[in-house]
Amino acid sequence: MKIIWKKYIYELTNDFKLKDDDEEKKLANLKFQILFDYGVLAFLDGYYRESISSIMASLERFFEIVIKNINYEFNINENDFLGTWSLIKNQSERQLGVYFFVYLLKMKKDPTNIYDTKMSNKIDKNRNKIVNLRNEVIHNGYIPTKEQTKELIEKIFDYITKTIKELHYNKELHYNTEKKFRLRYLDKNSNHSTLEIDTMIKLTPETQQDYEKALKSLENIRGHLHKNE
Repeated sequence: MKIIWKKYIYELTNDFKLKDDDEEKKLANLKFQILFDYGVLAFLDGYYRESISSIMASLERFFEIVIKNINYEFNINENDFLGTWSLIKNQSERQLGVYFFVYLLKMKKDPTNIYDTKMSNKIDKNRNKIVNLRNEVIHNGYIPTKEQTKELIEKIFDYITKTIKELHYNKELHYNTEKKFRLRYLDKNSNHSTLEIDTMIKLTPETQQDYEKALKSLENIRGHLHKNE
């Protein structure tokens, strides 16, 4: 994936570094932000299966960062957290269960189960939820339509941005999400400089655009990247 920052174009590596011919930087964005944009770019290019795969991966990584955020807010030792996380890091259903309960602990109300959200562009009358579309695409090789993919992207965007807004009701949590946990994603022993790129989903509600404006911004960047290929 290519990343644009100011006048420079970098190649994003698997270890979240940005490389060009002259230098290497560490990307400061959270993984779910990049995966979401990656999914939208795939949609714009007509790769609908790949789009849904990336969007759903983005959602799962969003759950992860919320779990980390709330655990650290409760002063859980980092090594203890990482040791516990290792027990479920490859099990998405267990991670979802943990997310539901830490959300309940923090917000004192039951969370919305985004997977149970109904789709107007359903597969059939018995498979009309996000979870059905996700499972058919990921596990059964289903090729989604453009309309199904677009609807799913918009629903996940709406869910993540609304949840971020909910979790930013005080300055302490705002600081934790934007600063503390972004830094925890970086390699503490890295000598690389870091940079943050503009993404559709922001970490602060004050700077968050609505879906159409955020999409337009990404389309503009996409057009610039294509011109420089």
